[in-house]
Amino acid sequence: MPSKKPKRPEPAPTGQNLEQVNLATADLSGADLRASNLRHATLNEANLAGADLSGADLAYDNLGGASLRDATLADANLERADLRTADLSRADLRSARLTDARLQDADLTGANLERADLTGADLASARSLAGTRLRGTQGLSSEQVAACVEREAEVTEGESSSPAGDEGAAASG
Repeated sequence: MPSKKPKRPEPAPTGQNLEQVNLATADLSGADLRASNLRHATLNEANLAGADLSGADLAYDNLGGASLRDATLADANLERADLRTADLSRADLRSARLTDARLQDADLTGANLERADLTGADLASARSLAGTRLRGTQGLSSEQVAACVEREAEVTEGESSSPAGDEGAAASG
């Protein structure tokens, strides 16, 4: 009897309400999930490689161990998202909100975090920051920016502080 290949879930149409959905281990590679509500969703170990999650709400999501390689997350809300051990290599996170996101052991190699809000996020515990672009990020102190540069993150000439002072410093270019 031939073995049946697991059926790949159909990607949700753009702007869908998928709040609290459990898509753990799902293959959503290349899915168009722009502006979708995935708040409180379970996506641990999911394959979202190359998916378009621009403007999506992923706040409080469990994305631990998920593959977001080459995914587009520009303007996405990842507030308090659990991204531990996630593969975010070459992901587009421009202007994303990563406030208090858990990034322990996440791979951010070559990710674009330009103008992202990283307030409360701990980049120091990420697995790799090589080639990660941090121009214009918010919420990192000058010490945090310097530590990221030591780990081969890219910041254009120096850093400047935001109105919040050194605790809310921004990397500028």
